[in-house]
Amino acid sequence: MLDGLHEPNQTRLGYSIAKLNGSAFGPGHAQALWTELGANPAARAAVLTHLEDLPIYMTGVGLDLMSDLVTRVIFSELIEFTEAQMLIHPDLIRNSVQRDMPVYDAARSTWALQSTVLPFAGPLEVLLVPLKWVHYNMRMNQDAFYNRVSTTLVQDEQTSVFGDGTTMRPTKEKVKFENPAVRQLNIDKSVEYKSLHSRALPREFSKFVDDNFVAMTADEVDRYRH
Repeated sequence: MLDGLHEPNQTRLGYSIAKLNGSAFGPGHAQALWTELGANPAARAAVLTHLEDLPIYMTGVGLDLMSDLVTRVIFSELIEFTEAQMLIHPDLIRNSVQRDMPVYDAARSTWALQSTVLPFAGPLEVLLVPLKWVHYNMRMNQDAFYNRVSTTLVQDEQTSVFGDGTTMRPTKEKVKFENPAVRQLNIDKSVEYKSLHSRALPREFSKFVDDNFVAMTADEVDRYRH
């Protein structure tokens, strides 16, 4: 199933400048990802349950790779969006091609082919992406989770309250100095709080990310495109 997550070029959202073919999720990545999923403590403790949580806990899963994975999983939704835009903008239909595209069938947990007609801008067909779905950075990432969740929990655990009502709380700098392994602290705290307190820390962090997400404007997308 992971083999089907190879790099999609139809969205034109990759990093390559001179050519469409990038070098993100390719041969060997699927096996490496599967192997680490089997050994990763966060995955084994059922803390890692969503695709967007991968960068928080796993090595080698960065922006380009996550873009590929997510795009492949939502391919059928992008096809549906593109088809709807073609009805609104007939110019897209004038230069179009019929294709059988590999899409993820969530009902059967497998890959299938979906026949569609898409705009063509040589040498490849084009998939359109809703503007509000695009961002230049991963909001769910290892460092952000470490800064906002993992180290804050350590601060809370090490805060002392005295009889006169005063408190002594370690600084974030001290906590980071004593816990420099970002990925490991993310795993340790997530597994601990899942086991002892039934708290799903990545879901709490995901809600914070969603509540504070601001979509890019068309001008911002254009600046990053260049």
